[in-house]
Amino acid sequence: MICVKKKNTNEVKDILHNKTWGGGGHYCHNIELLEEVKDGPYKIRNILKNRGKMAFYVVYDESEPLIIAPIFAKNKIVTVAGTDEFFDYVDLFYRMDVEKGCLKDAFASLMGFFRSHGNSVVRWNYIPEESISREFLLESKCKFKPIDNTEISFLKYEDYLSMLSKSTKQNLRTAENRLKRENKTFKLLSSLCEPLPDEILQQCIDIYCERQREKYGKGLFNRLMIKTFNYSTEMLRKRKGIIMALIIDENVAAFMFGYINDVRKSYEVPKLAISEKYAFYSPGMILVNRSIQLFADMTDIRVLDLCRGTEQYKIKMGGKNYHTYNCTIEL
Repeated sequence: MICVKKKNTNEVKDILHNKTWGGGGHYCHNIELLEEVKDGPYKIRNILKNRGKMAFYVVYDESEPLIIAPIFAKNKIVTVAGTDEFFDYVDLFYRMDVEKGCLKDAFASLMGFFRSHGNSVVRWNYIPEESISREFLLESKCKFKPIDNTEISFLKYEDYLSMLSKSTKQNLRTAENRLKRENKTFKLLSSLCEPLPDEILQQCIDIYCERQREKYGKGLFNRLMIKTFNYSTEMLRKRKGIIMALIIDENVAAFMFGYINDVRKSYEVPKLAISEKYAFYSPGMILVNRSIQLFADMTDIRVLDLCRGTEQYKIKMGGKNYHTYNCTIEL
């Protein structure tokens, strides 16, 4: 018999530890990140945005857990949890060692559970293209809105460079030559190799906060939300992710903040920010190029996943488009 039970975070951690779970390896399946959404300072922001409190729901077949669903529910609306500004993938946890038919029945039971508890709609953004969730939803004739994302694939660094356009390679040479000509030192730091110094970490946070203030305004309320109740700021502060930082004259000029996907051998980057002070030197291009060189030469990472957006610099640096999907499910 299939049933759905609400579980606390520690219970979910035990369930994840004792069974084999899958879902594509995306960072939305990092329980520590979801715990921060549910129990960290960010929960205040969720309440202010009228999402309600987050909870974990586990679908069981008898005593066997099949699906774990991180959920917000309020005003008859269920939202599959992540955060709009940080999670570029959002999905459920599925057992890897269970037949697809059983998971399909469990998924239908989960939707039925939400319906029986008075909810009328499920909102679900950024479903991975390869997700079994999308497969189940396609069978129910759910309508999807594709969201543009960009990733850069590579094998050897030399091969990556050779596939860039002539103008992009020239722009990279010009950017680095400009730094050398002005006697500026520059280097790539990565927390893949060792923890970044506190001063460098704080500079990353400051750059991110400044870019957010430029985007959303510099009022007292916005400053408080960005510095204290912003999920990205909190994850940076707690070092819950991998930072790649371009340093010019001992200062952060640009940085990426993301997560390793061991399944896809990718580095998924929900956040990239550039210091306006060093914008003249094209630090974003240098950061992407030098990071790909490090990944290709020193790791098994073969995809730099720049996630949402198709900004021109991503395409010029060899990026290719792919999609995640938003959908609204009428219960």
